[in-house]
Amino acid sequence: MEINEQNLEALATYLRKTLSSNGDERAEAEKTLKQIERNENYSSLLLTLCESSTIPDEIRRASVITFKNFVKRNWPSLDASSSTTNPISIRDRNHIKEHIIDLMTRSPEHIQQQLSDAITVIGKCDFPDQWPTLLDTMVRQFQQPSTRNSFQSINGVLKTAHSLFERYRYEQKSDELWLEIKLVLEKFAPAFTDLFKSLMAYYPQKESDIIEMKNIFDSLYVCIKIFYDLNAQELPEHFEDNLTLYMTHFMTLLSYDHPNLHSDRHDSGILDRVKTEICRAVALYADNYSDEFKPFAQQFALAIWSLLSRLNLSPCFDDLVGTAMRFLSTLAARSHHCSMFEGGDTLKIVCEQVILPNLFLRESDVEEFEDNPEEYIRKDIEKSGSHKGTSFRPLKWTVPERNQSVYLLCVCKYTKCPPICDATHIGLTSTIQKQIENCPLKQEHSNIGDKKLCQQCGFVPDW
Repeated sequence: MEINEQNLEALATYLRKTLSSNGDERAEAEKTLKQIERNENYSSLLLTLCESSTIPDEIRRASVITFKNFVKRNWPSLDASSSTTNPISIRDRNHIKEHIIDLMTRSPEHIQQQLSDAITVIGKCDFPDQWPTLLDTMVRQFQQPSTRNSFQSINGVLKTAHSLFERYRYEQKSDELWLEIKLVLEKFAPAFTDLFKSLMAYYPQKESDIIEMKNIFDSLYVCIKIFYDLNAQELPEHFEDNLTLYMTHFMTLLSYDHPNLHSDRHDSGILDRVKTEICRAVALYADNYSDEFKPFAQQFALAIWSLLSRLNLSPCFDDLVGTAMRFLSTLAARSHHCSMFEGGDTLKIVCEQVILPNLFLRESDVEEFEDNPEEYIRKDIEKSGSHKGTSFRPLKWTVPERNQSVYLLCVCKYTKCPPICDATHIGLTSTIQKQIENCPLKQEHSNIGDKKLCQQCGFVPDW
């Protein structure tokens, strides 16, 4: 198939018919597309349609979704020993890899996301051996001048990079994996750090521009995710050399506030999501690289403690509270950080100001549990994948999102440093009993979660 106006018009017609409300017409169009997809240049025609600003938006959207699904079905199936011809020829594959990153950065957001998904599929199959130019192409996008459009492009590249690097968090260590990470660190990490510094220097200049601020913080959010990806296996030399820079900026972001970057709904706002990822990243360092993190541990403990004390019980803060508490529990589990909780009434204040307010079920939790217990449990199970304390998952499904980390912090602290906690234990038992007595839900819902949590932590009030 040649790339000409006639073929583009014919393909657009078939795509339009796939959106028809007439089932027969839709099925016939889908069958035709299936027949012609084995023609060379089919994928290039789809990309040409989704790139053209003169094409109606619904056709552009249909073309990019068709392209993404075509890639998902056929790209991984290339096998030199196979007797069947793969629908995507080597020539088409090379053409796609040569142009798709640039096309993604120039596309509207709804098209950009679909192309990013396709790039992820291709990257997982071909990167790095069969797509050696991928990182160079990505890095070039970071060097654009800072404009609203450039941040849209940067966000697309960052999200694609995260989708490719995320597997470094969980894949088993191997020489092959580390060689790939080493390549990423050499080609991607320096430009990535420069981009992060630029974003941190740029956002204070744009505080009055809400759209621009959200774009910048969207980029920062994905940057911190990538920081975690690239540090998950080992501590790379590049990040060790730049550790003070990253930790200083993380501290700045933890203390930063902007009223328009919060959410007024149950979902987290972009600023809260940024802080959540920072807590997750520093928890990784506290857990895996405690010696390198030791100079920063106390200031992060104080900053996160202060942050927690300012948050209310709104569901939009659940992820942030849970991740922040996991960081504190990680510190409490390390003997060389135990002294942070020893001074005066420190532990008592942490428990009373941070832990106890998050210990009890909210009225909205109880209502959701009563109205739709299956949905409540499903949502909690979905969140459980982010928790490190997998041994507590049997308890977690009856406990709100925040309480698993409350449990972790209590247990770590009370088992690691029991002498420090004797007086605090007595005071907290009394405080918990008083809060339970004042809880309007205690009689009707005394078996939901919190009782089990208190018993596990050593607080066993008589309900």
